[in-house]
Amino acid sequence: MNRMENPRILPTVPLPGRSFSQGEPTPATIELPPCAGLDWQTVAYWHGWDLLLLGFPWEAHEVWERIWRVRTGSARSWLQGLIRLAAALVKARSGNAAAVNHHVAGAFDHWRTIPPGELPHQGEILPLLEEWIKPGTSPPTQSVWVLAASGLKSGEPGPNLHPPGDGAVPGALVNALMVAFQRETAPSTAP
Repeated sequence: MNRMENPRILPTVPLPGRSFSQGEPTPATIELPPCAGLDWQTVAYWHGWDLLLLGFPWEAHEVWERIWRVRTGSARSWLQGLIRLAAALVKARSGNAAAVNHHVAGAFDHWRTIPPGELPHQGEILPLLEEWIKPGTSPPTQSVWVLAASGLKSGEPGPNLHPPGDGAVPGALVNALMVAFQRETAPSTAP
């Protein structure tokens, strides 16, 4: 399964034509089209996951940063961790393994400040992220990202979030995100 075969959370929101690489001119702001029944923050959050999982880490960072600016407390810490995770993948594109490790550790530092169960899907997603990317995993996923990024052409998406030895996004993570999205955006049935 390749990167583009992974399911999308918001398939109606277009992906960028190319992935930003350090050293290139900064792309224009990513426009988020309206999605029926969803506020802009919800669209930005879930589109950020699509971007990250499909090899657009800088773009994911950009859309998550918009929400981060207006959030407080645990939601802000969760987003800051996601932004740091995206930054790690951006640094992998430039071959900077030390910066990759620094940003991954920083992501977990932010996530550790959140009390367990405080955010809707934290308990489902964080353990899956820890399994694949927590510093100290063997082989280190961060090294795989740097190696995968070394062969990318300018503008080509990647590296994507994947376990060592598999070019696809981890199925359990994608499934958990899809379930969380459906649960969190389903119309309320309360009277």
